[in-house]
Amino acid sequence: MDDTKEELKCQQINLQNSRVATANLMKNTADNKVVIICIQEPYILQGRAAGIDTQYKIYTAGEARSRAAVIITNRKVDATLITQLSDEDTITLEITNGDTTIIRASMYFDRQKPLEHDLTKVDTILQHAKRKEQSLQWTATPRRHHGTTQQRTKGEST
Repeated sequence: MDDTKEELKCQQINLQNSRVATANLMKNTADNKVVIICIQEPYILQGRAAGIDTQYKIYTAGEARSRAAVIITNRKVDATLITQLSDEDTITLEITNGDTTIIRASMYFDRQKPLEHDLTKVDTILQHAKRKEQSLQWTATPRRHHGTTQQRTKGEST
């Protein structure tokens, strides 16, 4: 293992399953030398995250459509998926950079599920980080409704 530390520029984004947003992310990543990208709602094609540069390592989990992912763009940064803390909506990695190891989680909070469901996941990940005596960094999409519009007829109240 190489003990030299790389600068770790991190970014969080909700791609809302968009191919165009993914293409823009790849350009931004290359232009700005971003190393860790936490994604909610990645662009999925044929059951897999798509549009990601093939030289990057992408982490997803679970059997259903992934709504969370993490991309590592620098091969010198060592990352391991913590499978017992990961699923379609949560990706938890142990990331080692030089002599420092952190826990990084990317989470999609589904507004259709009770908030307690997501808070329990966060607590479980936090307890894992405490046991390992590592710091925790996590990102999540806010619990809001998006992607639909309501139409009203004139004079109708909402």
